[in-house]
Amino acid sequence: MAIDRPVGAERGGVHWMTTAEGRDLFDREARRLMGMSGAEFNHRWTAGEFNPDGPDHTKLMRLAMLMRLDR
Repeated sequence: MAIDRPVGAERGGVHWMTTAEGRDLFDREARRLMGMSGAEFNHRWTAGEFNPDGPDHTKLMRLAMLMRLDR
């Protein structure tokens, strides 16, 4: 059975993301999952435009968790 490891653990360390790397990851995921930039997703989320109980629930929750990387 495989064990999940932090990024870089196989090299004896853990890679902590920089603020820029976190923002880039959030933006890439917003584009991949929702077809919009991270900034647009953040704006629309804050404005209450998404239904978290709708068909995009999983995508929205993933991005909601990643939003902290964009701040």
